[in-house]
Amino acid sequence: MRVWVGQYVIIRPLTTLAAVVSHYFDYYCLVSWSPEFVHVWSSATITISVTVAMYAVLQVSFDVFRSLRDDETSEFADLYS
Repeated sequence: MRVWVGQYVIIRPLTTLAAVVSHYFDYYCLVSWSPEFVHVWSSATITISVTVAMYAVLQVSFDVFRSLRDDETSEFADLYS
């Protein structure tokens, strides 16, 4: 799960760097959604990366809430029942 969340930390700066470099060489166009421009690929990569990271965060939080709910000795057991 850490890798799934951690990949966003790597992907986001790389896509930003790709956007800056492609903008310098006139391959970054916000208006056009043509696949020849980097904006399309950058947006798709960021969207997939965020989706994977949020899925991992939700899975971890559900597991934590479930374990807190099932543990009778926990101080938080009455909050999740």
